[in-house]
Amino acid sequence: MVYTNLNRIQFGNGDVSVMVSMAGTRKDPQAMLVFQNQEPTRIGRIEEDADLRRTKLGVYNPSQDFAMLFSNPESIDSVISALLAVKKATFGENNLAHIYLDEKSVKD
Repeated sequence: MVYTNLNRIQFGNGDVSVMVSMAGTRKDPQAMLVFQNQEPTRIGRIEEDADLRRTKLGVYNPSQDFAMLFSNPESIDSVISALLAVKKATFGENNLAHIYLDEKSVKD
């Protein structure tokens, strides 16, 4: 769920849509991911060889959605490496949950 008032996105229930887009200009393009709330569905992925020329119009609503913009491909690589690291640390074999988390869950 996208919580714009909390600057937070909670993934894991299939209720966040990830829209691939672009911003900026042809001379100075920015890669853009837009996270939007949706009805829960199966969690999917965009395959690396997906034909991104096939477009579907979407609308970015800053008061309801969350956007990430990248003006440098190295920034995308940096975020990907952080996501892979936190995936391994949290869910991987020999994960570190026992170091970072208490036995009892803390709710918002």
